[in-house]
Amino acid sequence: MLAVSSRFLTLSIIAPLFLCTACSNSNQPTNSATNSSTNSATSQTPSETTTEAETANTTEPTGDNSADLPNYIVAVENEYKPFSFRDENAQLIGYDVDILDAIAKDQNFTVTYIPAPFSEKFQDLKAKKYDIVAAGTSITDERKKTMDFSNPYHDSYQAVIALPNQPVINNFENLIEHTIAVEPNTISDKFLKETIKINPSNIIPVTTPFTAIEKVIQNQADYAISDSPVLQYYGQQFQDLDLKVYIDKSSEPDHYGFVVAKNRDDDLLQKINTGLNNIKADGTYQAINQKWFGQ
Repeated sequence: MLAVSSRFLTLSIIAPLFLCTACSNSNQPTNSATNSSTNSATSQTPSETTTEAETANTTEPTGDNSADLPNYIVAVENEYKPFSFRDENAQLIGYDVDILDAIAKDQNFTVTYIPAPFSEKFQDLKAKKYDIVAAGTSITDERKKTMDFSNPYHDSYQAVIALPNQPVINNFENLIEHTIAVEPNTISDKFLKETIKINPSNIIPVTTPFTAIEKVIQNQADYAISDSPVLQYYGQQFQDLDLKVYIDKSSEPDHYGFVVAKNRDDDLLQKINTGLNNIKADGTYQAINQKWFGQ
């Protein structure tokens, strides 16, 4: 195993990342849609385990009728790079945010973002606490039974990340011999348990993809597993560690969709799908993909 001291990791690796992220337990809103913005900040101490005050960044569309536009509450994650996360100014940014803001602009509505733990989002959606869940959510037949999805807006594969001294993963079945850090109740967690059939004692539960990677860097797990865009993003952020990302392209990709409550009685889902089609047609979607993934 690579010898890396915990003091070095804390000062050189972990602390800078925490400065860019915030706890996902807070539920104060961030309001956003498209154009001119007004920002108000509250002081915060980034932490993985404590609830923090969030910084609200409010954006209103141009035009005299902006106050009359419908507003929808959107559940997101604070630490799901590059899909939604806080920047160094505690402003919510990310791929999901850009896509949904572009859809909102096209369809003349506004959105208010509320960070929440992944495990609570769908239950709270059913309870009508949120109108939309935007959290890189994979569309599955099982999930379709209890929630409705938009058309796919991004594709992902299962991937693992490791320090360079770990064995190369050419076949994901080889993961069965190793300890794996994973966020519970995710597609990655299901993949390990049902496809790989890994021994439960080899699974290390974590709260976010970042904390999974932290376990790898600290030699507390051999690999971390998550969606390929997330791990590729982190691999680029920490090039000095020469982290290796292995992607399983032997299976069908996961398709991400925005989520609304099952059989919702308005046209929100239609608005999302129409807006998505429109931003693909006018080049906005392609520009957002280029910004976040270079493609």
